[in-house]
Amino acid sequence: MVIVAGSVYADDSLIDMSSSPWTLEISGFSHHFSSPPQGHEWTQDNWGAGIEYSPEVINSAWYPVYTLGTLKDSFGVQGAYTGIASFTSLMSTPSTTIDPGAGLFAMWRTFKWGGERKWVVVPLPLLHLDNPPSGMGLTITYAPRVLCEMAGVHTGFIFAQFTKKF
Repeated sequence: MVIVAGSVYADDSLIDMSSSPWTLEISGFSHHFSSPPQGHEWTQDNWGAGIEYSPEVINSAWYPVYTLGTLKDSFGVQGAYTGIASFTSLMSTPSTTIDPGAGLFAMWRTFKWGGERKWVVVPLPLLHLDNPPSGMGLTITYAPRVLCEMAGVHTGFIFAQFTKKF
């Protein structure tokens, strides 16, 4: 068995990693849509790790994903998250899938510089791009300003997280 760029080869053939229910999440980057208060900077390198579980679903246009992990939030503080999301296929070819979805997440994080961490539950829209043969993907989360305002954060943002089936 040889692993090259995230793909697994055995006997000169590619093993399709898309059937695994387990996925490693590597938290990545965010972009905030407004400037932070004077004297502060948004943390946009949001490193962390997590795990996803997606059980096989038969005869359904939607599939669930359960997730648990940790990442550095916009204020530079390490926090945690857990959630459930549901995705459906917008496009599917042998080499590419595009799946929009929505999730409900509980996050343990801070909401201001130097603030205490607390739990908050938020619904978020998601988009997952995947290369099924390699098991590698990218999940994009959009946090609209209106949701952030409810938590006291005065910006919206987009967040990218890398995924790898195992």
